[in-house]
Amino acid sequence: MKSDQLEDLWSQLRLHIEWAQGFSLILLFAQHPQPVNLLRERLADSLRLRTQRLRVWQPSSTDEVGTLAEQIFKASGNLAAGPLWVELWRHAAEGSWQQARTQLLLRLNERRFLLERDLRKPLLLLLP
Repeated sequence: MKSDQLEDLWSQLRLHIEWAQGFSLILLFAQHPQPVNLLRERLADSLRLRTQRLRVWQPSSTDEVGTLAEQIFKASGNLAAGPLWVELWRHAAEGSWQQARTQLLLRLNERRFLLERDLRKPLLLLLP
């Protein structure tokens, strides 16, 4: 991704996060760690200026992906915390990871009413 494209993406993402009132689902698609790391760091820095904290999940196994839905729903209780950042873009071609991502998305979709009602903060899912 070119630096000007990344800057445009960051500007749009920052505005979306700053203006979000309540739940917002943001899907980002990634293939390389450099832009992911840059966006995550910029968002974390921006939130710190507003005394919020970015909650980051970077599962290292498919078993960890399997527990993410419950962790996301538990995060709804902390209203002072900032957005949730879930990195699922790694291991794009591995079948077990594809299945784990699909299962997580299905669980979140099945309970989307609870996300919309209770989460009250942006949820960023980074997918391949």
